[in-house]
Formats: sequence, C-alpha cells, structure tokens
Amino acid sequence: MQLEPVQLEPVQLEPVVGLRGASIGYDQRPVLREADFSLFTGDAVAVLGSNGAGKSTLIRGILGLAEVLDGTVELFGRPQASFRKWHRLGYVPQSHTVVSGIPSTVTEVVSSGRLARKGFARPFSPSDRAAIRAAIATVRLTDRAGDSVATLSGGQQRRVLIARALAGEPDILVLDEPTAGVDTESRAVLAETLAALVSGGTTVLLVTHELGELRRLITRTVVVEAGRISYDGMPLQERAHSGGDHGRPGADATVQEFEPDCEHQDPHGAHPGRPGMRWSITTEKR
Repeated sequence: MQLEPVQLEPVQLEPVVGLRGASIGYDQRPVLREADFSLFTGDAVAVLGSNGAGKSTLIRGILGLAEVLDGTVELFGRPQASFRKWHRLGYVPQSHTVVSGIPSTVTEVVSSGRLARKGFARPFSPSDRAAIRAAIATVRLTDRAGDSVATLSGGQQRRVLIARALAGEPDILVLDEPTAGVDTESRAVLAETLAALVSGGTTVLLVTHELGELRRLITRTVVVEAGRISYDGMPLQERAHSGGDHGRPGADATVQEFEPDCEHQDPHGAHPGRPGMRWSITTEKR
C-alpha cells in the first residue's frame, strides 16, 4: 500500500500587536510616523533609540496612552478602539519609584495590579491572593511583602512595579526603561526575572537605551530614529563609546553602535538590514 504524501500548509502566525502605517503623538502632533510593527506570542523585543526618537511613544500608542493620528493599531486581532481586555497587557512605566504620599506596603501596591482583571466591586478571591503572592515571589520580594515601599531601594521599587504588572497575569508585559536608575545588583535581578518570564512563555516588549544585562533574553530588536522605525530584525550587538575627536561627541554624550548579531535568527522573518549596516545613537548623559 502506497501512501500519498501529505502537503502541509505553512502556519501563519497572527500578531498579538499589529501597527500598520501608524502615526502616534500628542495634541494632534505626531512623534512616531508611519510605523509598521508586529509583536508575536513568545517575542522578547527591545526597542532602542535616543531620547526623543519616539520609542516610548511607540509603546504608549499600543497601550492607548498616546493618540493614534493615522494608520491602525490592533491588539489580539481587534482594533484598539474596540479592545476592552486591557488586563492582557501589563505595563511597567518609566517612573523609577512607587513612593506616594500614602504609606503602602509591597503587597498593597502589587494588589492594585490585580484590579484590572477582577474589577473594583468584587473582593479579592483566593485565586486573586495567590496571583499576588506569586507575582511578589517572581521578583524575589516575598520577605519584604509586608514592608512599606518607602523602605525599599530604587531597584527593589522597580521590582515592585513589575510585580504589580504581573499580578494581573498579562499575556504581554510592556516595560519602559526597566533598568534605568537602579544599581548593578538590582539590574542583574531584573534581568534574571525577565529571562525567567520569557522562558515561561511571557511575551515581553521593552524600551531601553542600552541592552546590558537584558541582551541575553532579547529575540528581536527594533531601532527608532527621528520618529521612524529604522530597523526591525535579529538582535543587535551594542558598543558604547565616549569622548574622542574626529567629530565624535565629547564627554557629555555616549554613542551606541548597533550591528546585527549573527548568532541569533529572527523567528518571524523580519528583515535583518543590509550586511555591515550600523546604527549610531547619541544619548546625552545626565
């Protein structure tokens, strides 16, 4: 008996986030122009660029925190305007601390991240409390759960913000400068936490000036320059330079050069850029 060969159709992945010709900005003024961008389940995407390039505007447009002036933004296959399941996106903002005028414990702050999923009217259930405890454990702060956030270091407070986002059990974790302004030890813990989340299947989209400790978990890099996406493909290596002559910035600036990392392959076939291409991003030191 001879079996007929089976023709398998290629699987077409549907993006969980899709931008098509999207111009995004504030007060009817575009900051990011004509952006095409897709995020797929399991991605760990780093958005790189200098101050004012538009990288934070990209994620704020996805989250509905900036105006989509032209083009389309879709979330999980739905137009953003009709999307309602915002608990599926966890957001860690750029602010470095969670200290406010009202004293709050780590558990209280993290619990607030559960509200988007459970709503305000219903009391916390055992599954809600379990999710909150798991989020705190993920960022290694179980021993500080009852402490005031005001007693934590800046790096620990960043971990509280990540736990708050994780408490809602999101499908996508969006982070804006997660390692900015924290010490070396805290950056290492943050990198290990995010690497574990990516290994567990969480989709991660993060904005950063430099990859540093986060480089090993990144599956794809997007570079934003002057309000436009100039690169979207395999992870990039970065080299930082400071000082020097021949037109280089002085001691008050850092130039980061990015080039394709040939050890990584883009899982979704994004264009890797022309061979030998480099992107130089100047970031003023503060």
